[in-house]
Amino acid sequence: MTINDAAFGTALHRALLSLCDHLAEQKDVLDQSQAQWQSEVEATAEIAARVEIALGGGIPDRPPLDL
Repeated sequence: MTINDAAFGTALHRALLSLCDHLAEQKDVLDQSQAQWQSEVEATAEIAARVEIALGGGIPDRPPLDL
């Protein structure tokens, strides 16, 4: 292995480690976003269920919500 090969290998290794760190950070952000999205979906479904109850059990020509 020449000095250039070793330098390239070291640089490549560092770049791959940096990419792994970046991807791990992005996964954390995605997990947080997904949890927030799920929470908002559940809150919206709860509001929809309350509206459905207030309307006397549903909206005409629409099946009841399946929660």
